[in-house]
Amino acid sequence: MRPLLTANDRAPTGVNGPDAFIVPGYAVTQFPGTPEEVQQALSGYHGLNACFIWNSTALFENNYTPAEYAQAIIDGLTQE
Repeated sequence: MRPLLTANDRAPTGVNGPDAFIVPGYAVTQFPGTPEEVQQALSGYHGLNACFIWNSTALFENNYTPAEYAQAIIDGLTQE
């Protein structure tokens, strides 16, 4: 049986392949929890272009801003 969508198919949603949905996600209540830890964890991934942070309640209660997490994601994924 053929999968509904393969990496070479273009979905009606405009997504060029299911591999676009494979991204790491982190809860800020666990490791990695700080922006520095997120950046370090992401530096080991190659070929990914996104990440998500969840548990926004904890994100807003700690000492870091959403902008700091966003920059950590960018820095981690673009680090060689």
